[in-house]
This record gives sequence, C-alpha cells and structure tokens, in this order.
Amino acid sequence: MSAGTEITPEMMKMFAALTKVHAEYLEAFFDEIDTKWGGTEGYLKHALGLTDEELNKMKELYLEEM
Repeated sequence: MSAGTEITPEMMKMFAALTKVHAEYLEAFFDEIDTKWGGTEGYLKHALGLTDEELNKMKELYLEEM
C-alpha cells in the first residue's frame, strides 16, 4: 500500500518497464540529436546553451584520455 492505494502486480510491471533502459530508445535519441543538432556537442551548445568553457570543464571531469 502506498498513500492508501494498493499497488497491484500490474502496476509493479508498469513501474518496472518505466525504469529500464531500452537500447532502441537510446538509439532513437542519439539519431535525433545527430539529425537535428549535428551531434552531441551541437546539442549541448545549441539546445542546452552550454559555452565552450563549460564543455571543456565537463570533458575534464567526465572523460579519460586513452
């Protein structure tokens, strides 16, 4: 029970489905970014408004040189 409402097995299946990552959804997401923004960097700059300085800081924090 949650907030007075019984959680049914069907509801649990629905919640489980919503919390999983599906490869085809990710592929569609990145295809759209490539089509509309020319790639991830274009999306980060133009859709999210990140500056070159912010992108460089993110690269320092999250990418490893190989």
